[in-house]
Amino acid sequence: MTHIYLKVLVILGIIAFSSCKPKKNIDNMNENLAINEADMNLAISPGENFYQFSIGGWIKNNPVTSHKTQ
Repeated sequence: MTHIYLKVLVILGIIAFSSCKPKKNIDNMNENLAINEADMNLAISPGENFYQFSIGGWIKNNPVTSHKTQ
């Protein structure tokens, strides 16, 4: 009797897992990339200055302005 319960639980688990998989949308796949080359500074070698290589483009496009309070 316990074998039947175990089999039912395994089957329900497989069904639940297969229905929770995210759907792949190939059209929007490039928008979801974690690495954006526009944020990088490809003119600098990663061995020379990895920080500037990895986010140099973002720093250039998003300057920090000073906020002085009086």
